[in-house]
Amino acid sequence: MEFLQSESIMIAVAVALVLGVLYYILTRNQSERQSKRPYTPPAPGSSVRRNWLVGKGGSVQGKNYHIGSRTVTIGRGIGNYVQITDPNASRIHCKLSPVPYGLEVRDNDSRNGTMVNNKRITVQVLKDGDELKIGDDAFTYHAEGNFGENAGLKRKTADARVGKATVMEGTDFKTMISDALVENNGDVEAAAKSLGVTREAFEAMLKKQGLDNKG
Repeated sequence: MEFLQSESIMIAVAVALVLGVLYYILTRNQSERQSKRPYTPPAPGSSVRRNWLVGKGGSVQGKNYHIGSRTVTIGRGIGNYVQITDPNASRIHCKLSPVPYGLEVRDNDSRNGTMVNNKRITVQVLKDGDELKIGDDAFTYHAEGNFGENAGLKRKTADARVGKATVMEGTDFKTMISDALVENNGDVEAAAKSLGVTREAFEAMLKKQGLDNKG
């Protein structure tokens, strides 16, 4: 009798385990299908636009970046579409690439890492409402919407107007270009390339910050 009871318990446990595994597989597959659902574009004439990063902390607080169909980078270098000033950020910290079911973020072997929802990632597709964080600079990703002025486009327009030589001011900027020179063993051409600017623009920056060793 005891043997039969023990056998019944074992069968019940085995059935429960099988059902649990089946439930996990079914719910995971459903979640994956939902996350990979193709993007449906808004109706013609709609003000809704795809792929936004909305600044929610640090140097990007209150700034909104429309990524759209662009592949862009985030980092301290002034060649980035999303330029941040957090000292923990690398010059080209990560890359953002639109995909059919979200926005892929790929860390660029950064020193301090790229965080999505408080987890360090190498590559991950952002879903609506996810938080992207680099140092103290934080963004909320929105798959679509209209969040007003595009800070990325505004800065690019300013870059074109001033030749990228006077976009940033102050000690942080001076340290950044000085570090670029040191890391490239004084090679102006290489330092300029690391910041995503021309040699002429970099030399103008050096002169403005008193780092050109002239006069």
